[in-house]
Amino acid sequence: TRVLEKAYRATANPMHVSEECILHREKRNGIDVVHDEVERQLTKEVEVIKQCQDRMKKTIAKAHAQLK
Repeated sequence: TRVLEKAYRATANPMHVSEECILHREKRNGIDVVHDEVERQLTKEVEVIKQCQDRMKKTIAKAHAQLK
């Protein structure tokens, strides 16, 4: 479980970076506002990281339950 917990913690920084990029893009004004492939990929990246985090949390919880 320690390896999985470490992997879970390791997802925090990539998630933060992706969310920060999305926030900066949302602050754009006028002609700088675009909904392009980069934005779609950033959104997809956040979704994938969240899905992985959810799976890891569930697996960690199952492992802890089995160890008890």
